[in-house]
Amino acid sequence: MKSSIAFLLLVFISFQTALSQQADNKKPKKQKSTKTRVKEKGYKLNATIELGFLGVFDHKIQFGLPNNNYSPTYFDYVKDGGQDNLFFNTRLSLEFEFHRRNVFTLLYQPLKLQTQVRLNQSIQIDNVLFAAGTNLKLNYGFPFYRLSYLRYFVKNNKLSLGGGLSLQIRNADIRFESADGALLVASRDVGFVPALKFRMAYHYTPFISTEIEADGIYAPIRGLNGSDNDVIGSILDVSIRQNFQLAPALKAYLTFRYLGGGAQGQSDDVSEITDGYSKNWLHFYALSVGFTYQFAWKAPSKSVE
Repeated sequence: MKSSIAFLLLVFISFQTALSQQADNKKPKKQKSTKTRVKEKGYKLNATIELGFLGVFDHKIQFGLPNNNYSPTYFDYVKDGGQDNLFFNTRLSLEFEFHRRNVFTLLYQPLKLQTQVRLNQSIQIDNVLFAAGTNLKLNYGFPFYRLSYLRYFVKNNKLSLGGGLSLQIRNADIRFESADGALLVASRDVGFVPALKFRMAYHYTPFISTEIEADGIYAPIRGLNGSDNDVIGSILDVSIRQNFQLAPALKAYLTFRYLGGGAQGQSDDVSEITDGYSKNWLHFYALSVGFTYQFAWKAPSKSVE
């Protein structure tokens, strides 16, 4: 009898266990959460033109070192060289953005300031003396090309923030020439300058944003500043821009820009005419309007890695 009761109890417990196991099998199992990396693939190609005027805060230059024969003038372009005026300014650029966060930019900045003055006092430019009263033609040409790569660390509907590197090619053509052509000092130079790049933009709405961009470096060591000599060099190109999205493919903006820098030191252009020393520091500003047109675009598609 006891064995029968024990058997029945065993059957009952087994039956309950089976029912409980069946119920557990019917419950949805929790899947392990796995982190997936979403990569956005796509590209944009934008063309930008910027038009406006350029002014000069301060600009001075010197060719040659003092010696027993003469003492070169540290010439003030604003005070004595006719740069106390406004000059036409333009910039052209192409920007290729791919995978949403990577940007390559190719920029061309033509920069030529031509003036003509009658000297109030004598000036010594390298080994050439321009006497007071000379009708002097001045050409300061410093156009440059810049290739940049920028990586966005933050990029969303409100804020974008990125940094990168730039390589700038300068193409200097600086001349002091008397109007009759009898006296001339000319300096021409092509050089390469690396720089750091920074860009930040804040979007108030999908149609209005403010953007700050800067390229710059201070290089007091040889090699880094594009010279084999101990030449101090620096560049700083910083702008604040107010953007307005006029259409899906067209953006307009208003920009205030500071453009400064220069170089000081001995170059390799040593001869009987010049000792190769130059000192050139400039501080320019520009106010411009610009337009960016997006003429190629592939919508980003998401892939999971």
